[in-house]
Amino acid sequence: MSIRGDLQRLLDACGVRYFSANELLVHTGKPLNHEPHPSQLDNILPAVLVLDALRSHLRRPIRPASVFRSPAYNASVGGATRSQHLDFVAIDFSTRRLRGAYDLLLSWRREMKMFRSEAPFFPLGKDAAGPERKPLPMWEERGGDSQLFHWLGGLAIYPSKNFIHIDARGSNRTWRGA
Repeated sequence: MSIRGDLQRLLDACGVRYFSANELLVHTGKPLNHEPHPSQLDNILPAVLVLDALRSHLRRPIRPASVFRSPAYNASVGGATRSQHLDFVAIDFSTRRLRGAYDLLLSWRREMKMFRSEAPFFPLGKDAAGPERKPLPMWEERGGDSQLFHWLGGLAIYPSKNFIHIDARGSNRTWRGA
């Protein structure tokens, strides 16, 4: 099985409508970068589900610009030493009307908007040892085949570079880039 195929099956199972594995694995073929480890695939789902809801609400395209980064690639693009991209939990993206999209995401997070996954999944907790999976604080236990969660994560706007950063680190943080 390929990472792209595994990720696409995961996206399909969780009901992601607007994004494909190929879009989310952008830049993984670039020098110094590679695909995420199979154990990291679930990590991106909260951010993708938030972005999928944003795409549906805005009714306009969203283009992922940076998702997974290897340590070497992250350093080459000037990323933070502890970048959330290293753990496959962050997405930098662009869209028309960047400020409106940012304001909407900020209000969703402030209101603790609930997001739904069509299938349960459990990203690795930051303090998880080894390959054991445990739910992050944003998850609500639900029976059945779907899962609701609050988005807890980073949100930044980079107006001069025309992109927004979102991540699902498990705690809220907001900043403004250059």
